[in-house]
Amino acid sequence: MNTQEKIKELISQIETYKNDLNWLSYCAVQLAVLLYSLGEEMGSARLLEEQTVIGYLDTITEGKKMSVAESEKRGIVDTQGAYDKLKINYQSILEIIQSIKKRLDSQSQLSKVGI
Repeated sequence: MNTQEKIKELISQIETYKNDLNWLSYCAVQLAVLLYSLGEEMGSARLLEEQTVIGYLDTITEGKKMSVAESEKRGIVDTQGAYDKLKINYQSILEIIQSIKKRLDSQSQLSKVGI
């Protein structure tokens, strides 16, 4: 199971275990670990995109070098926007972890009060 599949699996279980504080703690830690792996994937995707852009910058079309903007567009298209997709996933997972932390904090406060 790859990183994305593991993340989806954990996220799909949140609704089922939303009242289980131990599981939510486990989930937050697991998502943080997977976030690290996703960060590595983002770095690799960004590197590939930049290498592709640089390759286009060296391309001469119709007697002219390709513009930076055109090179960047082609780099994103050629890599299928992988970096941007991973970046959005990364930010979404951060938000999910923050939501879990808020839930844990609120449940912890309620249990201190005795509710």
